[in-house]
Amino acid sequence: MRIALAAAFLALAFTPAIGLAAPSPTPAPTLPPYASSTPTSTPAPSPSAAPSATPGAISAATAEPAVPPLYVHGQVLTISGGFFVFTSGDSLRVVSGLVIPAGVTTGSYVRISIDQLGRVVTSIELEPRTSMAAEIDAANIPRQYVVVSPRSAPVPAATGQSQAAPFGLVTVTIVVHVPGNTPSSDDVYLATERSSYSPAEVRMDRVDGSTFSTAVSLAQGSALKYQFTRGSFATVERDRTGGIVQPHVLVAAPNAKSSDTVIRWADL
Repeated sequence: MRIALAAAFLALAFTPAIGLAAPSPTPAPTLPPYASSTPTSTPAPSPSAAPSATPGAISAATAEPAVPPLYVHGQVLTISGGFFVFTSGDSLRVVSGLVIPAGVTTGSYVRISIDQLGRVVTSIELEPRTSMAAEIDAANIPRQYVVVSPRSAPVPAATGQSQAAPFGLVTVTIVVHVPGNTPSSDDVYLATERSSYSPAEVRMDRVDGSTFSTAVSLAQGSALKYQFTRGSFATVERDRTGGIVQPHVLVAAPNAKSSDTVIRWADL
């Protein structure tokens, strides 16, 4: 009897239980539909583009915009020796190789262009028919463009002379012979570069019907450039063809005396 019970007990112990299921593993947590169960690396930030330049802005590496020329209109007194002189008395330096239009004479109405950086006249237009933007009259030309001829400066002493010799004041005499058709009632004037060729700078003394004279004090060794008029720009001296006359030049020295001749006047 005891043997039978033991056998039954052993048989029951080695028989799988019916209806008992093995415990299921704990389910993995459910991820939201937009998440990924695979870890992903955070992408490196892409380099941001440099901000675009403001339209019209000029960077340090960009060249400065060109300065427009200054346009000035007026009447010509003379063009010589690298200088342009208006009848207003203003003298300006001209660029090397400047072409002077045919027909330009004393009294001609012209328009010039000035390089504002180089401060030189770069073009001359005879009797322009239209005006340029911001064009000004010669009477209003800014003073920084007006120059004085360097020929009025003292000249170096000649070879063999002492360079240390002082330059004292000397008196020179300028004599001019005028044409026979000069009105007997008219005075003759000396116009020099000292006044930018003011047409009535120095009234000359009458010597006779066709000769005038005046005395001028200058620094010894300096060179004076001058022309003759009858008191206005319209009566300045001309050459035989009516063209512009190159200024006369006198180097100041003790007892220096000129003997000049006016071929013809601009209005006669």
